[in-house]
Amino acid sequence: MTSLEPDDPAAANRIPCPMCGEAILAAAKKCRFCGEELDSAAHPLGAGKWSASRHSREELRCIAGLQRAILLAVLVNIISYPALAILPKTGLVIQFAVGIFQLVYIAKLASALRQRFVWLWVIGALIPCVSLIVLVAINSNATSALQLSGVRVGLLGARLRDLDNGA
Repeated sequence: MTSLEPDDPAAANRIPCPMCGEAILAAAKKCRFCGEELDSAAHPLGAGKWSASRHSREELRCIAGLQRAILLAVLVNIISYPALAILPKTGLVIQFAVGIFQLVYIAKLASALRQRFVWLWVIGALIPCVSLIVLVAINSNATSALQLSGVRVGLLGARLRDLDNGA
């Protein structure tokens, strides 16, 4: 992530991209780093926060639910590695079940987030140990999408009350 130094004169007309955090021109229509389309009406030129959301409330509720499933997959994935070492046969069954679960939910969440290459996320999830990184990365994308819409996200996922109150 690129930091914006206050002493840098070029930083005066730059803002962080809401998706990747890289410094982009305040008048940019698209981030040159991640390709995110930027709504000019939502630029934080004084607000400090992007107010326009790319997702409807129903989509945000879906993303929040899928994010909780991903967080559960992260927890079970972390627990299953020691189980594989202690009980090889049982651990292998647990790893297989967790693998199927995470493939399904990674694909669903990537689709809900409108990711361009859903299949790439799924392929990454097939690689042992890398799958944990993929889970954390897709969770981070879900967190960003929810936070940009004004939904508070904590350690256990989104606060669904924020969606009920009209996020």
